[in-house]
Amino acid sequence: MKKCLKFQVRSMLKVHLTLGFFVIVYLISLSRWLKDFQTRQLDLYSIDDIQQLLAKLQFLSGPTLGVTGNLTSHADLHFKTSLLKEDCHRAPVTNIVYIRTHKTGSTTLCNIINRYGYLRNLSFMLDENFRNGRNFYMNISLAFQRNTLLRPLRTSVQDGSTRPLYNMTTLHTQYDRNVIAKFMVPNARYITSLRDPATQFESAFAHYKLHHVFGKEKHKLISKPIEDSIAEWLKKPKFYLDKLKRTAKLRDSEEQWLHLYARNGQINDLGFEAKHHGDLKRVSEYIDSLDKEFDLVLITEYFDESLLILKKQFCWEVEDILYISENQRLNEAKTSAISQSLRDSIRKWNSADFQLYQHFNRTLWQKIKKYGPQFKEDLSNFRKRLKDVLHNCTKGQVTTGRKFFRRTVYTKKRNLPDYCIMLVKTKDQIVLKIREKQLGNSINYN
Repeated sequence: MKKCLKFQVRSMLKVHLTLGFFVIVYLISLSRWLKDFQTRQLDLYSIDDIQQLLAKLQFLSGPTLGVTGNLTSHADLHFKTSLLKEDCHRAPVTNIVYIRTHKTGSTTLCNIINRYGYLRNLSFMLDENFRNGRNFYMNISLAFQRNTLLRPLRTSVQDGSTRPLYNMTTLHTQYDRNVIAKFMVPNARYITSLRDPATQFESAFAHYKLHHVFGKEKHKLISKPIEDSIAEWLKKPKFYLDKLKRTAKLRDSEEQWLHLYARNGQINDLGFEAKHHGDLKRVSEYIDSLDKEFDLVLITEYFDESLLILKKQFCWEVEDILYISENQRLNEAKTSAISQSLRDSIRKWNSADFQLYQHFNRTLWQKIKKYGPQFKEDLSNFRKRLKDVLHNCTKGQVTTGRKFFRRTVYTKKRNLPDYCIMLVKTKDQIVLKIREKQLGNSINYN
């Protein structure tokens, strides 16, 4: 009996040792295969791509969207682990020129890009005058001549007379490719956003209080709904536009730009001179040139769809395009009461903008079609993430503003999950942090 038991023990020991040996051999082989696979994968990238990928990996282990090493909540853990999902085999785009058009939801998109660049220590083209982050146009060439551009990160006046190059710009500046390209790193991507002129013009009309141009009739019209004021404008649009232009010459303030918002403001932001707005052939030719020069044009009415295309095209992650809306007008302050005939009249008055909008709305949907059948599911998942952000990062809305431009502002929760910290910051708060970083890590021209 004892001999039989010893035999069984020895047999089991031999089996376990044999299995252990094969497991060790398998693990060694697997390790070597993984190492070779990683090497082959890295061979697909250039040196610059590898550096960017390494920087990204380092970034993911650090403060991503405010994430620190102190992950205590389930939401934080889910948010950070989801960052490791990579669906793109190219280095992400980090050099972007965003030409901001007025009243097209540009504040929210500006915040997304600013947040992305700030967290990755990218350099922004900024003037020392903080106003250029708002509605004032910035003359880049003039700012450079006056030595008022903040230097990029990791540069100083000791670098010599070499023109500084920037990774990003989200300024309100009229589009001029030849000028802007001189200040950006090579191969920067150009994007902008557009909105149906029927709603964009109404928003601009309300926000910039264009009804003030009515003069003696002002007091009567101010108390009326916004559609009545727009209808009055459209009875004599050229007369009122010329009156705004004359007023602009008398003031040195934001009012000097009002006439630019009063007709075809979007194509004007994109560099097309107002004197040619009535020439359909020239408008068409200019739109064709923009189509060749811009990598992506987002459409406000399909903002989430546009962001998914941006994510795919620029090799970003879902977390990079999450947002909390800024300057969102209340429904009762929008165009819900505007009749179809008035919308058509607005589009006719802004015919160049409408032609521009129609063209790039088509190109967006062409890209969505090219995206494939996965788009619908990705869009649904993205919107679920946006709802999670609102639930986890905000506690409700408050209303600000008066009359035609009442808007909602989200209030942040206390004891925010780490990933909410950057998401709840406003555009101005992020721009201020960018400026502080760039001032602290570089030397101003002055």
